Amino acid sequence: MISPLGLEERKVKIEVTPSISLTEEKIGIGYDVDVQFLLYKEENSLAVPKTALFKDNGIDKVWIVNGRALHAIEVKTGMDLRTETVILSGLESDSFVVTGSNDEILKEGLKVVTKK
Repeated sequence: MISPLGLEERKVKIEVTPSISLTEEKIGIGYDVDVQFLLYKEENSLAVPKTALFKDNGIDKVWIVNGRALHAIEVKTGMDLRTETVILSGLESDSFVVTGSNDEILKEGLKVVTKK
């Protein structure tokens, strides 16, 4: 479907069951409400910006800073979010991850300085 603004739209009908009592919360039919939908939730997981991921012979990797040098490590990816990708394994929570991984200047062992 194309909107009046010329943008492609995809509409789906969903049924929402409120978790609040409509009488107690003083809202009713015809009221405007702001709604947030939680589409994905993963406990104790890591997510990195999509720009941090790159493929090396079909294998997902990220650049991390180990000591003062870059190292490419293999990661297993999960859900693809709007601007981030969930990392299921291969990355430690305290790792320094390079977010601009598609830069041709990055290479294994490149000496770097980190800023905190």
